[in-house]
Amino acid sequence: FIPTMGALHKGHLSLINYSTSNNDVTVGSIFVNAAQFAPHEDFGTYPRDPVADVRTMIDKGVNYVFLPTQSDMYPGSIFGQTSTSLGRTHV
Repeated sequence: FIPTMGALHKGHLSLINYSTSNNDVTVGSIFVNAAQFAPHEDFGTYPRDPVADVRTMIDKGVNYVFLPTQSDMYPGSIFGQTSTSLGRTHV
């Protein structure tokens, strides 16, 4: 399983190559996780080209690509919601 935020680069391609060479099935994912961005970082300008990223993954031998939505990853959350129990922002 190769989790990414998209914007695939040589490091991702190396992981894909390793996985496809050593496993019968390789799964990749693309999810730009806003929770990984600090308030001063610009989540909105993070590069996104999911069509090209999926095409690259498939061309490199990835069998399945998981493209979760915000609600898939954080069920029941509201964009920008803060959890007091964790002290973290869920987006």
